Amino acid sequence: MRRILMHRPWKQLFHDYNLAAGRVWTLILLWIGIAPYLFFRSITVPKLAK
Repeated sequence: MRRILMHRPWKQLFHDYNLAAGRVWTLILLWIGIAPYLFFRSITVPKLAK
């Protein structure tokens, strides 16, 4: 979608998401996707009884 709206070539888009070049946007998107699950799971996992 972004490529269509911005009219940018694929090569430039891949450069924007390159972790080796210090682009952390991919990690932010990954965190946004995973964080709710991790927080929900940490709340609902029963604690081990002693």
